[in-house]
Amino acid sequence: MRIYFLFIICLFIIPFDSLQGQDDNCGILLLDARDLYDAGIVEEVPDLIKDCLMSGFSIEDLLEAYKLVINSYLFDGYPEKADSVMQAFLQVFPNYETTAADPAEFQQLMETYQTDPYLSAGFMLGGNLSMPQLRESYGTSSPTLNKGSYPLSSLGFQVSGLLNVKLFHNAELGIELQFVRNQFSQKAQAYPFTGYVYNEQQNHVALPLSFAYMFSPNRVLKPYLRIGIKADYLISATANATRSYGETGDAVYKDVSTPNTDVTALRNNFNGMVFAGGGLRFKLSKSFVFIDARYCYSIMGANKGDNRYASPDLNWLIYYVDNDFQVNAFAFSLGYLRNFYNPKKKQ
Repeated sequence: MRIYFLFIICLFIIPFDSLQGQDDNCGILLLDARDLYDAGIVEEVPDLIKDCLMSGFSIEDLLEAYKLVINSYLFDGYPEKADSVMQAFLQVFPNYETTAADPAEFQQLMETYQTDPYLSAGFMLGGNLSMPQLRESYGTSSPTLNKGSYPLSSLGFQVSGLLNVKLFHNAELGIELQFVRNQFSQKAQAYPFTGYVYNEQQNHVALPLSFAYMFSPNRVLKPYLRIGIKADYLISATANATRSYGETGDAVYKDVSTPNTDVTALRNNFNGMVFAGGGLRFKLSKSFVFIDARYCYSIMGANKGDNRYASPDLNWLIYYVDNDFQVNAFAFSLGYLRNFYNPKKKQ
């Protein structure tokens, strides 16, 4: 039993000690390679640390080691070997950006490669404010007496999965699959003695397509502008309303209310929107977080005119009748995107 226990210890401890020794040895070799490079003996640098490039370096040391080998080949007159190592370097560090400390030859070699991410994928979530816009007013009384108003809506929300496809260095195509919940209200004085408040909540799925243009694309903070179109499908819509009395003298009347009512049949299921906005990206390692804001303008009406009198409770208890209207919106979101790279030689 004792021998078995010692065997288990050796099985786990000895390989770890060997690996630790390898890491320490590679660290020493990197120091030696740095000294040789600084002394101008560049021809000895690649052979000294090439085995450690496969394993043995921390990520910070690996970055330095690759650059030492590439620069050594460049300064020693072997551009083909430097190019071969650069390909391996960019597989490990595809998002590396040159600095003023990098030799000009190294920067020129990197410029021969396409290093922008070809695709990014992620999600975003946030809130929205619906902004209904009247097209033509209707009511149970003369609509010219009081067209009603659409006050500032309660906050809705949306969540999206998204893909961004790189078009060129500072522009991309965005594709989203989005769930949106929005809500809005209408207030009106149907008759001199009574008025109502109508509240509606809608659930949608949408497919936005957009074009984004990045400014200062090589900075950590990247502002951008975005324009696009959105196909929208209404899943469901529910509403409740309350009618209250006023100017009734000494008489007191209770408010009249309706419970949540399905009003999907009163709405157009399909809609189209155009939108414009912008945001700011904060660069991380191989990814970024971002804030996004956009204004969405509906190009179609929200209601079905033929069905505006299809809800007796709303029409004759509340005195609510659908106006012809559209629902615009302001949306704001936070998101995360992961970059995907495929470094390759420029054509």
